[in-house]
Amino acid sequence: RVKAFGKGEIRLGGTGLKETQLERSSEEKLKNLQQQLEKLSFEKVKISREQERLLSRSKWLLSQRERLRGEVALEFTWGKTAVKDVDEQMGGLYEEEKKIIALMRESKTRQALLNLEIQKITRQLEEFRHQGSLSELGAQVDFEVLVPGVVKFQLAYLISGANWQSFYDARLLLESRTLELSYHASVTQHTGVDWEEIQLILSTSNPALSAHLPKPKSLFIDFGSSGMPGAGGDEGASSGSPTVNFGITKSQSVPCDGNAKKVPITICSFPVDISYLAVPKFTEQTYLRAKAKNTEGYPFLSGKVSVYQGYNYVGESALNTIVPGGELELFMGVEDGIKVERELVNRIVETKGFGGNTSRVTYKIRITVKNFKAEDVSVDILEPLPLSRNSDIKVKIEENEPPYTELDEKNVLHWTLTLKPRQEEQIILDYFVEYPKERMVTGLE
Repeated sequence: RVKAFGKGEIRLGGTGLKETQLERSSEEKLKNLQQQLEKLSFEKVKISREQERLLSRSKWLLSQRERLRGEVALEFTWGKTAVKDVDEQMGGLYEEEKKIIALMRESKTRQALLNLEIQKITRQLEEFRHQGSLSELGAQVDFEVLVPGVVKFQLAYLISGANWQSFYDARLLLESRTLELSYHASVTQHTGVDWEEIQLILSTSNPALSAHLPKPKSLFIDFGSSGMPGAGGDEGASSGSPTVNFGITKSQSVPCDGNAKKVPITICSFPVDISYLAVPKFTEQTYLRAKAKNTEGYPFLSGKVSVYQGYNYVGESALNTIVPGGELELFMGVEDGIKVERELVNRIVETKGFGGNTSRVTYKIRITVKNFKAEDVSVDILEPLPLSRNSDIKVKIEENEPPYTELDEKNVLHWTLTLKPRQEEQIILDYFVEYPKERMVTGLE
């Protein structure tokens, strides 16, 4: 895309690209990189030998201390050695050992930095050796001058090899009931040119998607066709939510070696609703859950989340794309102040039906929830019931106290309990599973 602006007036015509082959100053650059690598390798050998000498000296000092201890023990037996003399000798050995430890630590640091530099030069050598002939693309713009004057051109073009992915730091501040979400981008590029101190704009658009709505196709039905209804129609793709561009205030440098560059986008704060969730059939832990509404005017794209409670790191989570106005839900770790216990009170197997041809297994489950926190809490309890895939297997609830608030499509029961400090609540659930006696059922508790 070409734009023209200024004091003059022109009429833009056609645009095109012109490729120019460039000469490579290969020999000089290759020789320079090889000399750098040779110098660094020589320095690495020197550091290794230095560490060997320090290690050898350390072993010698250790042997001297052991020898001195043996001699001192023997001479003390005969009363020939003064305590002051022993302290002076041992002190001298320990002082030298401390110096060797400091020198070894400094040597290890230099070695680590040197290894990083060697890796960098080696990578540059590999990239240079695999480069083919270099070329340069130039833009050609045809235009007609209508009014003489100074005119500036602005050129925008699309290249491949650049990408960014979102990731987040989510910090829950319990005292203020606030979720602080730090929005970051991991930017990589393989365009062949290092980006040095550029003004970076991150866009949520995807140029590969079509912006056109696909035309509806007729759906044909017939007898005897083995094909899928409506098969053979063209398919299209449409763009998703409106494009958002994030302008990064600080200039950024991104190398073309594919290494990710962390770029901060923004930091947002949201008021949160805090609740707790437990699935006692699978775990005794109760988890803290934070829900917030995206009140910003842009989406939060899917990505990994590092979760913190205050300044304490909790673990890793993931975020699905949250559109403006959508709900954000994150689990913020285990809550030790709420205890949930599940007990299988009894399991009764009996025969029912005419002629005793039906087996029934009855379960009685007790779930106890205790709040040891100094505040009221809302706890969601989930208890999965067996989900039958066969009409001959029937699952039915007999007793349910207090009544569940939801039975979802996966046959999971939901209760929401509100507990005051030190309060205890119980859930009693009775249900049975019936099936033909001659059949074996898998998946029962």
